[in-house]
Amino acid sequence: MARNQPFPVLDAVGLCVCLLSAVIVSTVPAYAQYAGALTNEKAQQAVQEWLAGNGSASVQDVQEVPAANMAKADVDVSDMAWLSPQNDAVTAYVMGPGGGRHVYSGHLDAIFAHYTDGSWALVRVTGPMGAYENLHVVVQ
Repeated sequence: MARNQPFPVLDAVGLCVCLLSAVIVSTVPAYAQYAGALTNEKAQQAVQEWLAGNGSASVQDVQEVPAANMAKADVDVSDMAWLSPQNDAVTAYVMGPGGGRHVYSGHLDAIFAHYTDGSWALVRVTGPMGAYENLHVVVQ
């Protein structure tokens, strides 16, 4: 080995560190700004699709939880009609007969699932009238 030639192991280590640094730096912005972010507008569009003209919705905030592959949206609805079932005899004794059409305006929580392909879907909506589960409204 010649005296003026750099030590080969140090060159390999330096190259690896340099390449690794380049990979880390180049992936941070991509992760922070991935194209599949769930915005208030996208969430509102999915909730409106679920409502199907049965009232109107306004998404106030979306909180993503990456560790759980989900997001929660705070939704305000107005004039959302829903049907309640007739109560059985025991429940009717305490709470009344139940049943009928009701109109609700107020707060709902919308839960979105985040899939490995980057897509989102509205999967659950909860409010004072109970929970609507097993939904699959794909976010556009």
